[in-house]
Amino acid sequence: EQGAQPRAEPRAGARAALAPIDMPAPVAEGLCAMWCRMEAAAAGTLVTPVADASGGDNPPPSLAEALGCVVKLWCWVQRDSEGALMVVPCTGKGLGASPDLAEASGRSDAESACAPLAPPCGSYEPEWKSGPYWPFNAAPTTLCATGLPDSITQEDLVEVLDREEFSGFYDFVFLPAAPEQGQSQRKALINFTRHEYAVAFASRLQGRTSWGAAGRGDCCQVDWSMPLQGLDALVQVHCGARRGAEEQPALFADGWPRPSC
Repeated sequence: EQGAQPRAEPRAGARAALAPIDMPAPVAEGLCAMWCRMEAAAAGTLVTPVADASGGDNPPPSLAEALGCVVKLWCWVQRDSEGALMVVPCTGKGLGASPDLAEASGRSDAESACAPLAPPCGSYEPEWKSGPYWPFNAAPTTLCATGLPDSITQEDLVEVLDREEFSGFYDFVFLPAAPEQGQSQRKALINFTRHEYAVAFASRLQGRTSWGAAGRGDCCQVDWSMPLQGLDALVQVHCGARRGAEEQPALFADGWPRPSC
């Protein structure tokens, strides 16, 4: 779509596929007009910022054959805790109650009785930079872990979670057998049902080098996943991707495996 003014946000019901992009020139953090690609997906609409739109009303020639519809949208530019530039579509997601990012409110007595213990004061907690738009405007629930042994599998990681008594408090685990395209090492993604459980597990995993039968690895580094946060975004991007059945993420509900992606 062409026009002088970018849309305020993706159309109702759209789900943003958040991704860092290469900007043609340094830009200040804040609102920025971007060309975004919108693609139909099984779980909603993928909205991906692809190019700076401040230079005119027509998308660059490189997007002429892009899959899906290319539209001009307002996006939010913000650097993460490591200084990487993140560009996300401006949506209302996260401004209200969010089931997968809820805090202690609504927790049953049974969940409270079985919930993992909170880490001691002063324990490690990944840094999170807040902002006005998703995912910066919500309490994160998705961790990214690196420095794992080459021999550890996704099933091994699930066993680690259960040994640490987090069974029932996570709903997504993904550890590819090899580094994903463009990455130098494997990254494990784990989503928890509440922010506080993710914080508790991060404090236990950070710095770990011994993994039992899986052997030893480098010093494990745990951070908040960026740019993907929350079960919906993880399922939308990673489930159904072009990989074999054995390479699909593991999904869980109340501690029990769900049908694979």
